[in-house]
Amino acid sequence: MELNQLHYFRLAAETENISKTAKLLHISQPSLSQTIRRLEEEIGYPLFCREGKRIGLNQSGRLLLEAVGQIEEILERTKTAIEEENGQRHLVVSIYVGCASMLIPQLLRYLKKRNPGVQYIIRQWEQDSLLSAGEETADVRITSKTADDSKDGRTLDGSQLLLTEHICLALPAEHPLAARELLYLQDLKGEEFISLNQNWMLTRIIEQEIQKHAFWPQVTMWVDNPNLMRELLRERMGIAFIPDVSWRAFAGRDIVIRRIADCPVKRHIYLSAGQGVPMTKEQRECMEGIREFFREKEEEQPDT
Repeated sequence: MELNQLHYFRLAAETENISKTAKLLHISQPSLSQTIRRLEEEIGYPLFCREGKRIGLNQSGRLLLEAVGQIEEILERTKTAIEEENGQRHLVVSIYVGCASMLIPQLLRYLKKRNPGVQYIIRQWEQDSLLSAGEETADVRITSKTADDSKDGRTLDGSQLLLTEHICLALPAEHPLAARELLYLQDLKGEEFISLNQNWMLTRIIEQEIQKHAFWPQVTMWVDNPNLMRELLRERMGIAFIPDVSWRAFAGRDIVIRRIADCPVKRHIYLSAGQGVPMTKEQRECMEGIREFFREKEEEQPDT
């Protein structure tokens, strides 16, 4: 049994198509078929159910695929350990930031100061084509979820809870409600709201949680980035729901942030590592730096 046989098998299992797999591997279809056939002969059992050009794993194939994943992970981890043992550094770390985008400049300044010399690639959008192919788009991921389903600060997929923050109300400083320290949902009836569009997880979280309180905001403007929302607030074009920690920069002379007493809505930010590839020392240090940064932000959170 050879490593290239296992690699070919894994890719064929993922694509479920011999022709497509052969093209991805830049080999002929007969050569790929022969390689898989030799693997099946060596194991002694078929690994696929075949229907024309399409193939699918049988139970034996699924067992082998699980083992192949473990073998490849061990090899990658070992390769990384050998490189680090011999002084090789991995100075590029990619971070997917799916939420708390307003904190990116502060976060990068913190990470650069903590680990100088590391280059950071920041992504805020993920390509559906990469995700559908099962490819990770970043080494480290910062995301939000619709509910806190974590246990001891972790979710079922291994994500670690970084920050829990209240959803508050941002409104122009000259708005009549701005003079009050505490607001109630009934105070917001008839008010015109500005909101990020449905492409943002934050919007979906806010809608899902706010509507649990039988409140449906009257949104008159949908925008596609937080900076435009802030400018519209400054122009007194409406009010908006925002997270009170990661978006604290909204506050100032022109905009105030107020808690809503009868609407304790929260959003949860999580940290996770990219799947399938062992982490380098630099990636691990990056994750620890992100945890430290968000702990400081948690401490800055106003008392409830």
